[in-house]
Amino acid sequence: MTTTSDLLPPGRGNRTVRLLARVGPGPAARYAARIRSMVGPWREAGATLTEIADRLNREGFRTFRGHPWKVPRLCQILKT
Repeated sequence: MTTTSDLLPPGRGNRTVRLLARVGPGPAARYAARIRSMVGPWREAGATLTEIADRLNREGFRTFRGHPWKVPRLCQILKT
């Protein structure tokens, strides 16, 4: 199995990958995972991205940086 560190040249890149593996995901990644877990069932139920963004805003959820949800940002979260 190929890991991310196998794809990088020897040196600082591998060190960074090892550090990130040890530290784990940052707060933004954890927040994105939480949003994805909420949005998944809504998508499976057939809701559009616009409907989901509106629902998140209506229920008081904001992006990690505190902005209202918009479709492009929601797409970024769902692709990761």
